[in-house]
Amino acid sequence: MIVTSTCTRPECSAPMRRDGLCFPHLILAAQGPTEPSTPATIASKYSCGESECTEEVHAKGLCKAHYEAARRTGALVAKTCNMDGCDDAHSARGLCARHYMQARRGNREAQAAAA
Repeated sequence: MIVTSTCTRPECSAPMRRDGLCFPHLILAAQGPTEPSTPATIASKYSCGESECTEEVHAKGLCKAHYEAARRTGALVAKTCNMDGCDDAHSARGLCARHYMQARRGNREAQAAAA
């Protein structure tokens, strides 16, 4: 058995991830034959959002290196609560923890802000 470091598909020279396939071909194999996606669209969909970077997405549409850089520089700003007059940090569904719990308990004003 010959071990290669590239995808086993003849038209592809991307690095092999698992089962002899690159990341885009693994996604295509998992989707099944009915999905019209191509490796190019899959790769762009799961590639870092920074220009000229082709690494896989780690978080928030960025690869690990660009995500860490953005986090260190403060480019990833924390969201605040959607309720008028509330500047608390976002917790879930656009609300701070207090307003989120009010929405869960049936407060219509908080429910509208979460939508």
